[in-house]
Amino acid sequence: MHSATPANDRVRRRHWLALPLLLCLVPATARAQSSQPQGAASDDAQACLSGATAIIADPELTTTDELTDACRRFVATPPADAETNYRAGMVFDRAGHLADAEAAFERAVASDHAGAMVALARMRRDDDAKAATTLNERAAARGNAEATLALAEDHLHGRGRPRDVVKARALLEAAAAKGDAGAMVRLGWIHANGFGIARSREAAVEWFRRAAATGDRAAGRLLAEQYLPGRLAPANADAAIAEFDRLARAGDLTAIRRLADLLEGGVDVAPDPVRLIALRRKLARLGEEVGPNHAAFDDRRRYAQMLWNGEGAKPDRDQAVRLWPRPAEARGADDWLRLIASTATDDLVEAARALLDGDELPLDVDAAVERLRVAADRGDARALTLLADQMVVSTPAAELPATIALYERAAAAASPQARHRLATFLWRGMGVAKDPPRAIALTRAAAETGNRGALADLYRLTADGRGVPKDVKAAARHWVRLLKMRGELPKGTSYEEAARRLVQGLAEEAPDLRRAALAELRQAPLAPQQPRRGRLLEGDLVGAAFADLARDGKAVSRDERLAWLELASDAGDPEAGFELSRMHALGDGAPKDLAKALARLIAASKAGHSGASVRLVEFYDEQTGSPQSPALAADHALQALKSRYLELSELTGPVGKARPEVQAEIRKRLAALGHASPSADWPGLLAAMTSYRAKAEKAHREAEQ
Repeated sequence: MHSATPANDRVRRRHWLALPLLLCLVPATARAQSSQPQGAASDDAQACLSGATAIIADPELTTTDELTDACRRFVATPPADAETNYRAGMVFDRAGHLADAEAAFERAVASDHAGAMVALARMRRDDDAKAATTLNERAAARGNAEATLALAEDHLHGRGRPRDVVKARALLEAAAAKGDAGAMVRLGWIHANGFGIARSREAAVEWFRRAAATGDRAAGRLLAEQYLPGRLAPANADAAIAEFDRLARAGDLTAIRRLADLLEGGVDVAPDPVRLIALRRKLARLGEEVGPNHAAFDDRRRYAQMLWNGEGAKPDRDQAVRLWPRPAEARGADDWLRLIASTATDDLVEAARALLDGDELPLDVDAAVERLRVAADRGDARALTLLADQMVVSTPAAELPATIALYERAAAAASPQARHRLATFLWRGMGVAKDPPRAIALTRAAAETGNRGALADLYRLTADGRGVPKDVKAAARHWVRLLKMRGELPKGTSYEEAARRLVQGLAEEAPDLRRAALAELRQAPLAPQQPRRGRLLEGDLVGAAFADLARDGKAVSRDERLAWLELASDAGDPEAGFELSRMHALGDGAPKDLAKALARLIAASKAGHSGASVRLVEFYDEQTGSPQSPALAADHALQALKSRYLELSELTGPVGKARPEVQAEIRKRLAALGHASPSADWPGLLAAMTSYRAKAEKAHREAEQ
């Protein structure tokens, strides 16, 4: 059965701008669950069918519990025909009740309802691509346009069937000939990306133009975007503005918003405050009509800002305050300051962070700064640092001393971030006299309390001997600590990426520093990290960087190469382990040692290296330096089948040549896992291996999702 979790998350993320519309679609008698059976049944039918019609027409529309319950009662009242089940299924699907949706669609499919086939295929696409494609084929044969597009996508991407770009294009061209805008857009992208055809920007834009000519608004917006610099068509800002304007006049809310953004100062578009404020006014009005959501909230705020500042029209601060309560200077009301003054410091700082991030709350720097000022006046180090950070961005150079004073207060309150930032000003002499000794002292203090940026600076200073005596061993210690740190990172940068760049940078360092870092790591090596959300281990990624460094022949000596590969394998990099196994087995770049070769090979197999697992099957089958063991050979055959990156043909060769005892052991293991061979010969074993491999691939896809 389909899991309900992903869809529930998807439904929760949708905005509820159309909630009033759906509430009005459900009659009062249905919402009140009238005690009159006949009247209630009639109300349920009207509510369910009307609400489903709105949902099918608008993919962004959300549903309500009342509407969902009305549909559930309606389909339970016989006779419920295919169309009724399909419409009810759409309501259930939009509400996140996937079990109910799937059951309703299945009942409709049993009566050959093409729309239900498409909906059911969409639900099953990730779990059973082949079955989803079969449903789309049935619906397309009945003339369903959406199914034809889905079937073309299956052919284009090899989903549920072998990839066939020619077949995909044929389906799309046939649909486009009937005026299907979606097919035209897909054909445009095929030409733009060169899927099975020579890339042609001109052909892509022409398909987008034809799609827009059908009246499809999404296609019109796509066409307009192509006229902006760096897109498919030659840059033509006037053409982009004209197309967005055409859509805006037709009431397309997204086009109005995009046009306003361009007129506010887009690339190659002259700012037009008068026209811009008219668009902002329209967006604010539409936002009030559709109800509260993040975009409408932002539209009203931006219109209020223009009114407050008198951009494109005379200032109207009363109207601005009515539209969007601004901070105290805009509201002109003491109660706003009293409200903030009564708020706990931690709450003020967290609210300011949210307003600056623009994720949980709409981005509003002014409101954030106001809260930070109150918390900073209370001596909060976090608020002082954040407030200074905002002032650095917006303050003229002449006013830097005031910003530095805030950093001084935060540094005195032991803020590592403030100490590091203050050190930067002191080192460069920005807004304050240069003071390298104090800058270094602050950098050391920030690094000792875990500030990653300060530690990076300290590493660089000690490695280069700038302001401090050059100390290669100390620099190496800082480098290793920096590599292991999971502290402060730039926004949007993962630990793995930063650590990998750090290792890659070591290739450019002097040999003595690189050797010192190697010695430090050999004394305290990196431990492999735990898996996270089905992705590679953190240790794998850092270990991969070690392995890359080992392979850089210009940077490292022969002995260093072996040491870095060993660190990479110990950190969890399977490729390094596999390579070390080969080196020890052959005596190539490492002492010949079959025991070490086997140990590295086993570690690489456990870390998911399919080649290592396959080699171990051969190892225990051929008696290469170890006793023959059908059981161990079977263990590694199953390990290979579970590997993320295995091509089945890599394993079928060695297993097909293996001794009968090994094949029998593999067959027994697969049967115990529910994948019995249909026959006792090689084709039967191959079928069981294929079945088990398919299950493993499905598990990998689910883990990634």
